[in-house]
Amino acid sequence: MTLLPEGASQYLNPPDGLETPAASQDAPLPVIAEKPDAAALIFLEHQAFLDKLAMRREANNLCALTVLRLDILSWAQTHEQPLDLSQLTARAAEICRQQLPHDTLAGLYGLHSFMFFHPNLTGDAALTLYRPLAQAIKETLNIDCACGISTYPYLDYRQSDLIENCRKALAYAMLLPDLKVGVFNSLALNISADKLFSQGDPFEAIQEYKQALLADENNSMAWISLGVCLAGIGRKNDARV
Repeated sequence: MTLLPEGASQYLNPPDGLETPAASQDAPLPVIAEKPDAAALIFLEHQAFLDKLAMRREANNLCALTVLRLDILSWAQTHEQPLDLSQLTARAAEICRQQLPHDTLAGLYGLHSFMFFHPNLTGDAALTLYRPLAQAIKETLNIDCACGISTYPYLDYRQSDLIENCRKALAYAMLLPDLKVGVFNSLALNISADKLFSQGDPFEAIQEYKQALLADENNSMAWISLGVCLAGIGRKNDARV
């Protein structure tokens, strides 16, 4: 197998608080077989993945994108033995090869994360696909993982928004109990809006809360938070509506 080039973990930034460790010679990540089986799932280096993703997503009117991230921090806190990151990631990749469709487009997302593109896959179907995969990784490797899933079409988002929406879904999935598999939905938007508000950007937060309510008008948390934001910028009458 070829190895992840040094610094390749910086191709795509992970969600805040989930920093990807810099690549090093001590923890290389297997990427792609030199002469792979034609029927096997192949993991592309990140830039190659992005290039293929740009072409495939525009050619599909229905698709899903997933980021799968191994919970390395939690594993290190509960295990005394040293962590062989390269071996652990390679074994997780093999489980993905066994369980995901062979036509899946697979690539890197840092040292211990993967990204997968699926044509003609809905959000519900993606949840059905990735929940057993997360369970298999947990049972086989004794490590949790989080899966954030974004789909197209969704609301007024474009295919080019899939990666950003996937990151928001991953941040949401990290907060879930047990199997941390989440799709980009009203709750993910709510969490994204909360983050914007906490960063001192109420105007962007308001737009994100409105998107959350477009996705689910019964999201009471979004209604309350939207009212707080509106009141905070002096629009108290709107906040009461």
